[in-house]
Amino acid sequence: MDNNELNNNINTNTGDQIMMGNNMAPNTNTNQTAQPNSINMNQGINTAIQNNLNNAQMQQPTQTQVVPPVQPVSPVQPVQQVQPVSPTQPVQQAQPVQPTDTTDSIFSDMQPLVNTPGEPINVTTPTQESTIPTQSEQKKKGKGPIIIIILLLLILLGVGGYFAYDKFIAKKELPVVEDTTEVDESTEKKVLYKDESKDIVYALIDEKHEGVIRRIPYINIESKYADEINKELDELTTNNNLEGQVKEHYLEYAVDYQYYVTDEIVSVKFSWETENSMTHSKIYNINQYTGEKATNSDILKKLNIEENDLDEKMVESYKIARPIESLGDDAVQKECYQKDIDLLSKSTIKGMYINNGELYVLFDMSYPAGAGEGEAILNVSSSILIKNPVTFE
Repeated sequence: MDNNELNNNINTNTGDQIMMGNNMAPNTNTNQTAQPNSINMNQGINTAIQNNLNNAQMQQPTQTQVVPPVQPVSPVQPVQQVQPVSPTQPVQQAQPVQPTDTTDSIFSDMQPLVNTPGEPINVTTPTQESTIPTQSEQKKKGKGPIIIIILLLLILLGVGGYFAYDKFIAKKELPVVEDTTEVDESTEKKVLYKDESKDIVYALIDEKHEGVIRRIPYINIESKYADEINKELDELTTNNNLEGQVKEHYLEYAVDYQYYVTDEIVSVKFSWETENSMTHSKIYNINQYTGEKATNSDILKKLNIEENDLDEKMVESYKIARPIESLGDDAVQKECYQKDIDLLSKSTIKGMYINNGELYVLFDMSYPAGAGEGEAILNVSSSILIKNPVTFE
């Protein structure tokens, strides 16, 4: 049947017709006309959907693409096949039926179709996922770096605070505990005795001849330097080689010694009388723990005296012990006075030792002509001058 005949039938049967979109079919021979139209419409819709799907797949962006939001519209109602009716009964408008499982499987993942005449139907592929981050996702992504930065700052502040507390605060707050443990020096240092049953210095010869004392010291230390001292003392006394004595009358001269122990230093002052009732002395200093010789520098260090200051200290002490005013107008005495000052230097003194924490120096004292020369000892610490410094029993 061509279109002219169909239009004639529609015009003649205005009361018996079916509304299907924009297509109208006569109610005559409904089984022959309605069935093909419904099939063609379904095929048309399916063909449009398939074309849109193919176009969407071909146009899928390789990168994130911003898809404009689709305006929601009422979904297209599925077309239901019209049941055939008898020619004598009026055709009723087809009622839409609920979508079947097959319809859900086709349209459930698709965006609603726009059923506006003259506009294409936009279809989104079921497998295409939107890459537009939601507002909550953007907030979460924005908060991530901020949280990391805050944590790093807290860690740095904690580490810096710890070091500051440890270096500046903790050390100030902690009380200083003094070590009050008594150190037993006897366990750390041991005196090098040759004979532990005797003193560190004892009299090897102790005798008197017609009331004249004769005592010869012996250094009781096991060392090479101690042996040298003992050998020298033996030669001086046995062979009668003491300066200022007559060898044939050596027993007529007093000989004696004194010794002092200050910390590790043992000082021995050996003295004897001479022909003119003067005295001479020799001083030995030895370390009782090492057996080595104790030098003048070691003695000054014990007393916290600088070597460069020694000369000045000795001169000042001598002037106090022997004021020049006490000499009056005696020019000879003043001359001897000046010689003594000139001799009081670290290069000319004959020896030094420590007694009760004070410094003593031995030097040659000047006397007027005819009186000879003799030794003297100056207590530098207390400014005391000792002439003929030997104490005999």
